[in-house]
Amino acid sequence: MINHIVMFSLKGTESERKDFASRFREAVLALPEKIPGIKRVEVYLNENPCESYDLMIHACFDAHEDLVTYSLHPAHLEAVSIIKNVIASRACIDYTTDNE
Repeated sequence: MINHIVMFSLKGTESERKDFASRFREAVLALPEKIPGIKRVEVYLNENPCESYDLMIHACFDAHEDLVTYSLHPAHLEAVSIIKNVIASRACIDYTTDNE
């Protein structure tokens, strides 16, 4: 199982960041119906005002090829366009587990 975790810090006021993060969350949660190969996707909005990241995605795939398909798919790119211009920083890790 390939695990894909991405965290985003967004630009703007707290209200603007929450709005962008919420809209992006809804778009990402709709992707499994549009993109083959997504086994699971979860999106969490940060509730701790002392931390700098606004949201986190955890997506799971059977194979690296499925992750590549996801990352290049027009529906994924459309979802990313919601926050593309307000991303202050991004952190990503992809790792493999034997089960899930």
